Amino acid sequence: MGIPCFYSYIVKNHGSIIKTLKNVPCDNLYIDGNSIIYDSYNDLEPSENFEDELIQQIIMRLNALINKVHPRSRCYIAFDGVAPLAKMKQQRVRRFKSEYERDIRSGLGLSNPTKWNTNAITPGTLFMKKLSDNLKDYYIESSHIVVSSSEQPGEGEHKIFALVRNNIDYHLKTITCIYGLDADLIMLSLNHSQNCDHIVLYRETPQFIKQIDSSLDPAKDYVLDIKHLGKAIGDDFGDVDRISDYVFMCFILGNDFIPHTPSINIRTNGINVLMAVYNDIIVRQKRYLIRDGTIHWGNFKLFIEGLKQDELSRIKEEYSKRRNYKLNKTSLDDKVLFLPLLDKREEQMINPYESFWQDRYYNHLNDIDRNNDNVLKTLCINYLEGLEWTMCYYTHGCNNWYWKYNYLYAPLLSDLYRFIPSFNITLVSNNIKLPVSPYTQLAYVLPRSSHHLIPEKIRTYLDTNYRHYYDSGVIKWAFFKYFWESVVQFDQLNIEQFNIEINNKII
Repeated sequence: MGIPCFYSYIVKNHGSIIKTLKNVPCDNLYIDGNSIIYDSYNDLEPSENFEDELIQQIIMRLNALINKVHPRSRCYIAFDGVAPLAKMKQQRVRRFKSEYERDIRSGLGLSNPTKWNTNAITPGTLFMKKLSDNLKDYYIESSHIVVSSSEQPGEGEHKIFALVRNNIDYHLKTITCIYGLDADLIMLSLNHSQNCDHIVLYRETPQFIKQIDSSLDPAKDYVLDIKHLGKAIGDDFGDVDRISDYVFMCFILGNDFIPHTPSINIRTNGINVLMAVYNDIIVRQKRYLIRDGTIHWGNFKLFIEGLKQDELSRIKEEYSKRRNYKLNKTSLDDKVLFLPLLDKREEQMINPYESFWQDRYYNHLNDIDRNNDNVLKTLCINYLEGLEWTMCYYTHGCNNWYWKYNYLYAPLLSDLYRFIPSFNITLVSNNIKLPVSPYTQLAYVLPRSSHHLIPEKIRTYLDTNYRHYYDSGVIKWAFFKYFWESVVQFDQLNIEQFNIEINNKII
């Protein structure tokens, strides 16, 4: 889910939740450390000692942030450690696309400055080890500042909310400021509002703020007040207990783990579509999608039944807009950015105005036969698993480090509806296995051009045994607007066996 679109929607519909930082006293400051790394990277110019300068800039930014927010009690800085497989899949796609885009830009003769390989910002690299050691040494005598480095597994933002869940009584009595601003963080904060009385999100984004709301002063620091956002959403539904439903149904708009359904896009009024159907069916009948932490699949089936009614008309409308879309005075940079609008051959072959377009949708985009009911069921159940897995991840933490969505595009709602259970059932079983090693994550997510960041023994093994895996990426962008939204199909890989093989090379 794109944060500019989501944030814009929130500000437009709930403007009162934006407050100035100086007017919000703070007990706890929790920092998504990786956002600090990238901010610091953007601060610097190329140099011979770039990594050392970057580490010093990170420490300087952390200190400046702590001094500005001035938490009265404690500060927790969480960096991304090894991630669940569902997130690793997204990381691999993102890194592959970055390399693909660099190649395109180079072919077009566009400047492509590279001052440092940002793929080094991955758990297991020498840089992340060096950063971890420096931060430990620097903050060793600060009793109120705790650092969770990349050596501890888990995404930074999820480490933060694990801390909240493990100290509920404390957080119900204090005000917590979380540094970071993306759609996932907003959803996580909303989903933990019952565990933390008052959460605000903060990020220095002057240009972004100005683009979203011209009435705001970009020179000031703003926070997003989650408590007031939750109340505003509750007012929309007439019931504050529906926050979990709101978070859950927004997964249909897509996130890091599952794609959005093709007929509902946050950029084209997607949230309003969800809200209208939800109010008309679920609220009117006094039902809930989530109750006491349990997904009520029968109620969700009713919800999807309502959403699927206008699925074809919404897809046709979007297809027509894209077919007639013209880019004026297209620069070379825009040609890269808007590749999906310039090359629409695949979606033109699918063409929802012609018969059997659903068959072509699955065949072209997910490489499956829609008329094979078992195959279609497997895809739809995998998507439902994704909804359940994500809700569990957002509520309790990761219950299965090895689950992932195995396809590129979401199922059509008309097909998904057929396979939603009418009774409560758990689709993703808890898996007590530990996450993969940092070296396995490196080997899984890094493109071949960044394999110098991997230990030599592993690098040699990968080059001998897995060359095909790194050459297998195929990009698809049908029904997307921007290149960065595109998806990538890779050869399948057994992650558990891969983890064993990689770890054996380290011993």
